[in-house]
Amino acid sequence: MRRALKRWTAAVVAVVALSGGLAASAADRHGVPSSAALSVSEVDALARMAQNHLQTRASMVTAEHPPLESLRRSSLAAATPSMADRAQDDFTKLVAMGEAYEDLDGGYTKAVVDVSVVDSSVDGDTATLRVTEDTRLHHPFTAAEVAEGAPEFEELSLPHTMKFIRGARGGWLLASDVADVGVGPTPSTQLEAAQ
Repeated sequence: MRRALKRWTAAVVAVVALSGGLAASAADRHGVPSSAALSVSEVDALARMAQNHLQTRASMVTAEHPPLESLRRSSLAAATPSMADRAQDDFTKLVAMGEAYEDLDGGYTKAVVDVSVVDSSVDGDTATLRVTEDTRLHHPFTAAEVAEGAPEFEELSLPHTMKFIRGARGGWLLASDVADVGVGPTPSTQLEAAQ
């Protein structure tokens, strides 16, 4: 349990650092006009796509991650071919990280992800969505262990810039996802290299 608390403490430090970065990023964007506006229904659709992608990504580090083989038919079907390939590679690496976390201190049992839209714009056939990912990675501790001070979950807040392109049939496809990991420890849902 001591290792889990150390990792949890590092995650809290990362969240605090990221929260400061998020506030600065929002302030930097304040007053910068978007190149064009997306409709409310388009923003909602893109937000659902972002939510699905980030939920799938976070779930990969849990014991109950979705099977990698099924992703091409589901979440990766809504991405460009190059993004789908990159995401599948990331998902494979995240599964391995999740298995390492499990060997180290029990890992995570589930991930719960909420996404809030910070800003959106469109320029021709490219839409940009800036979102904040709020994720809770639940630990396998019992209620008694939590009552004694073990963390129920690790929580992180992470800004993302996600780009979408309009596909041949008119729908949007996820083209990129860049997480602003800031400084400090790398969040448990991110790989060491820039995404």
